[in-house]
Amino acid sequence: MKKKTRIAPCLLTLVLMVGACASPQAVQRAEEAERLGNWDAAVAYYQSALEDDPDNAKYEMKLKRARLNASQAHQNAGKRLWNGEDLDHALLEYELAVQLDSGNQVAASELRHVQEEIAILGGEGPQLTALERLKARAEAQEPPLAKLRPRVDETFSLDFRDTQILDIYRALASIAGLNVVFDAQVADQSVSLDLESVTFLESLDIMNRAYGNFHKALSEDTFIVIPDNQQKRRAYADQVMRTFFLSNGDAANVAQILRTLLQARAVAENTEMNTITIRDTPPVVELAERIVAVADKSRGEVLLNIEILEVSKRLMREYGMSLTDYGVTQSLRQGSGTEGGQSGISVNRLRYITAADWFVTIPSIRYKLFKESGDFKLVADPQLRLTEGEAASLVIGQEVPIVTTTFSTGQLVGNQVVPIRSTTYRDVGIVIGASVRVHHNAEVTIELEIEVSQVIGESSIEDLPIFATRTVSSVVRLRDGETNILAGLLRDDERKDVEGVMGLADIPILGKLFSSTETQIEQTDVIMSITPHILRTADITGEDLASLYVGTELVIGGSAGSPGAAGSPGPGAGPSEGLPPEPPEDAVTLALLPVTNNVQLGQEFTVDLVVEGASDLFSAGVQLSFDAAVIEYVDADRGGFLASDGAEATFTAAPSGAGRVATGMSRLGPVGGIAGSGPLARFTFRTVGEGRTNITISAGTLRGLDGRPMPVQFEVAEVIVTQ
Repeated sequence: MKKKTRIAPCLLTLVLMVGACASPQAVQRAEEAERLGNWDAAVAYYQSALEDDPDNAKYEMKLKRARLNASQAHQNAGKRLWNGEDLDHALLEYELAVQLDSGNQVAASELRHVQEEIAILGGEGPQLTALERLKARAEAQEPPLAKLRPRVDETFSLDFRDTQILDIYRALASIAGLNVVFDAQVADQSVSLDLESVTFLESLDIMNRAYGNFHKALSEDTFIVIPDNQQKRRAYADQVMRTFFLSNGDAANVAQILRTLLQARAVAENTEMNTITIRDTPPVVELAERIVAVADKSRGEVLLNIEILEVSKRLMREYGMSLTDYGVTQSLRQGSGTEGGQSGISVNRLRYITAADWFVTIPSIRYKLFKESGDFKLVADPQLRLTEGEAASLVIGQEVPIVTTTFSTGQLVGNQVVPIRSTTYRDVGIVIGASVRVHHNAEVTIELEIEVSQVIGESSIEDLPIFATRTVSSVVRLRDGETNILAGLLRDDERKDVEGVMGLADIPILGKLFSSTETQIEQTDVIMSITPHILRTADITGEDLASLYVGTELVIGGSAGSPGAAGSPGPGAGPSEGLPPEPPEDAVTLALLPVTNNVQLGQEFTVDLVVEGASDLFSAGVQLSFDAAVIEYVDADRGGFLASDGAEATFTAAPSGAGRVATGMSRLGPVGGIAGSGPLARFTFRTVGEGRTNITISAGTLRGLDGRPMPVQFEVAEVIVTQ
């Protein structure tokens, strides 16, 4: 970093130098500095002038404008220095910008970012709050679970020929200096294994994955090998509980993400404290921690500078000759007396009417030479600070009451409908509504609605107000600091009325002497602009963008070296990585019956695939796995459940490799799904070797009529072959 230089004292020195200047001279120099763009000098001169004349409002307004422009100039300079990685000078420029205008939120935000970068480069690291330090300490603590401590770290090679599985496990434990015990149902058989350059944990993973087992640490030097099935995992799985305190995310939304992605049922949110508590196996809780860290990122914040300028001009001219009334009135004098209580003229007196009794009213001539003009100017420069995803509004103006009258036949008084008057209020002035979305390329999408309104008069109906309104609705995408003109609305209204004596007013040229002209011109120009400044963006790290291993569809959790299906933990892990979550409460069960099969060598036996608690079941696909050295697949027959209501159903079954058989079935025709429990298929096997093996459902999908998969849990069948 470059050596720091002091800029703030320079400004202070400039203020002291001009302190002795008289006010008019200081203002003159300040205006000259403004023309040259030297806003620091302008601030100093205006400050000196205001000290000499503290009550001068004109000087105060000019000083405020100069401080705002000087703050913006230092902010722009700080931005250039920051982009050039001159952090020390950028820091000083931003400090000056904030000192000159404490309301400059953009400069304050960028100042914090520069301070954080300087702290990181200086080895201090980002400044953490007390709660953030507590969270960091808690994350560094590991759950009190047993961890294996193998005595060997280097790689080795293995070569076993026709060796029992349990003996291989014992040999691996001996190499690592550990003890091993076995669950009573671990199947043993003779296998061959050839591995090159593997560590102890890698070889243990491979053994577990290959022969359908998983292991769990009982202490630092002892582990147990267990058959990999749902019942055993539920019996051996340790669980931990963790509470996440969210700073930015919504607890309900984040909890729903965890339930959806991790299939976790034991998730509870506290909306008042904005916390999430999860109870599950350590691998699932660890995945939840990563997901919460991403979902709890701070949302972007944007400062919108909105400028609104409306200039209205009104001009009215009246000139020419006009009459007070374009007509002649003739009236008859009737006298002031009455005869017999009647007014008017009696028929007997009609013969005495003469020209002297008639009166004619002649209109007066009026010469018009009238001109009226008026100007109106509205300038608004509001600022809105918005959080991404949240709507904000700003109202600058007043509320105007509007009286409305309604008539209801339900309100009768003496068979007369009584009018009901109510008053509502409308915002008049400047009404701004906006929402923003911050993009990762320093661009902002803005949804903006601006309304500029005013009362221009009253209607003849109950003196209701008449409003003039300018409304702009727009969706724009702008770069940080980019200014865009949202509207340039020019309205020019001209009205011309001519009145005069019929016939005479139509004579060319001379007609103007017998007529008057009234001209009204109204011009309105509205300009609106918007400039976004990004104050905050989501702090996305490289870890957030990296892929995260989550195990398999059936078993969530684990690491890339030991996926959940293998059930083997990484170095120092307590329980086996990838312990599956408990199935949902509404999960359908796929069972293999009978659960235990004692069969003699060479005999055939059958196992039924049964569904329990199905709802709207339409199709199913299942794969069974078993030890091909103990039993072999012979045949499969369709069960009667899918066709139990008389509908037609398809069924297929075939071997899918050594020790595996796959089957699929579906209802046919325009029928719905079926609910209940019953057999889906019957499999026939033949024993080919002595020993034990489990027939497991290695994959299974049940779908409803809409094609969506159902939550499902599997049960296994055990086969014991004897002579």
